[in-house]
Amino acid sequence: MVTSDRSRRPDNKGDSDSTPRPRSRRPAPSQCSSSASTAGAAITTSTITTPKNGSYFVYNEDNPNTLAISGTTTGGTSGDHVDIRCYYGTQNRTLASNVAVSQSGSFSVPTADLSQANVYSPCRLRAVPAGTGPADLTPFAGPRINVGDKQTYHVSGGPNDGTLYDFYLFGQQPAGGFDYDSLSSCGVDDGYLSDSTLALTTVTFWCNAALFNQEASPGTRSELQIDGGDAWPTWSAYRINSTATGFPTLTWSYHVNPHNGNLVIHDTEPLIKCTDKTYPPTPVTCPKFVTAGVTDHRTITQDHTGLMTRVADVFTSTDGKKHSLDLLSANNQRFHDSSGGDSSQVAYKFPGQSTFSTHAVSDTVPLPKSAPATILVNMKGAADGDTSTGQGAIVYDRPATKATFVTAGTSNSQFTLHQTGKVPAKGSTRFRFAYAQGFKTAGVAKLAATAVHAFTNCVVPKVTGKPLAAAKKAITHGACTVGKIRYASSSTVKKGSVIAQQPKAGKKLAYHAKVSLFVSKG
Repeated sequence: MVTSDRSRRPDNKGDSDSTPRPRSRRPAPSQCSSSASTAGAAITTSTITTPKNGSYFVYNEDNPNTLAISGTTTGGTSGDHVDIRCYYGTQNRTLASNVAVSQSGSFSVPTADLSQANVYSPCRLRAVPAGTGPADLTPFAGPRINVGDKQTYHVSGGPNDGTLYDFYLFGQQPAGGFDYDSLSSCGVDDGYLSDSTLALTTVTFWCNAALFNQEASPGTRSELQIDGGDAWPTWSAYRINSTATGFPTLTWSYHVNPHNGNLVIHDTEPLIKCTDKTYPPTPVTCPKFVTAGVTDHRTITQDHTGLMTRVADVFTSTDGKKHSLDLLSANNQRFHDSSGGDSSQVAYKFPGQSTFSTHAVSDTVPLPKSAPATILVNMKGAADGDTSTGQGAIVYDRPATKATFVTAGTSNSQFTLHQTGKVPAKGSTRFRFAYAQGFKTAGVAKLAATAVHAFTNCVVPKVTGKPLAAAKKAITHGACTVGKIRYASSSTVKKGSVIAQQPKAGKKLAYHAKVSLFVSKG
């Protein structure tokens, strides 16, 4: 079962096999039963009617919130009691014990412990006779609920007391979920997959699309450089010197769609530098932060029942000057049973490769210049559909020069993806990633294709004057779709050739956007 450390981001990126950093005070999921309960043996069946089946919740660790639960029983009456439990796989956790049943057989608890339903998989609520552990749960009906988790991190003490520098958010959906941290904290923190019994089976991704404060190897720079110098987001700033003047403030928000659990996070982080360029920075060498002239606006979108998440970083100039970016985006994988495994056996198929291969530290994989591109991930030797390992895909939307492996241990397999870009004066530039997970090759491939399409622009070609067949080919080649074709008389354009097009050439539109044509009848 999953351990209690929510964000397993490495604190020391120079370690060959990073040590998890505990972030949650909540105990690990375990099978729980009530104690010293009043008997409810007369109860033969029960139905939980509130909340609704398929409801979505987020447990707030900063300000613990509760869950209202109510329902009815058959055979229950005054003096009987039920325990309300959250069942997932072969385990359960108790949300409320010894809940009294009324004369009519109904029961309710307005403040059930929501934290006990946050088990990194969906769970099914059931009201069972108090103090019992029924082998057959069929008579005790209840809704499947999906519970995520939220926590924020502020500077404690000193001149920057109370300043927000990091967040944690887990989004649970029916088939899986991901948890998230800020840009340099862990990014896409973990990916989780659940099976048909609602059991958490697999931990997939771990710390992806992250820009850590120090590259893992050789450890001579930060993973984010601006204009040739080391730069840091808010969590890195906290790690460097939480008392420094000019300390940046993170702002964020999130929304969970109550109907399907789709999650959107907005994270804005001013990027800073130290006045002293000594590396690595320390509180002594970096008593003051100054702006790097760039702010990152990150948007995270999780959907497809919890099997895919997309990350968009929009780096924006804040000083009216142009800037260069050099990124070593960290991508960590686990892909093993939630109780543990050997991530040194994680295998990858990079763009241009025909087979999967495992990698050792210092392995470098040159990458083609084309993008969007897809990196496929699985566990060596695992069968298609293996629920103890899972499979995944990483899609990136801008060319990368190489992938360099910096960790290849039992805990995780990590590579950095090297990308560069230019931020125009008074403008912005965008980098995007998508992470897809699942048990089946075909399902992961379909999700990856969806991400590729989302990252591919239709660039409208100039087709006026071209024969219709050539125009159709050019439109398709531009990742566009041929729209309506109308015919009109023309004394200047040859019969069968394009007179006009809509939209005009050069427009960048969504993948497979339609281009309408007017064709000459002669």
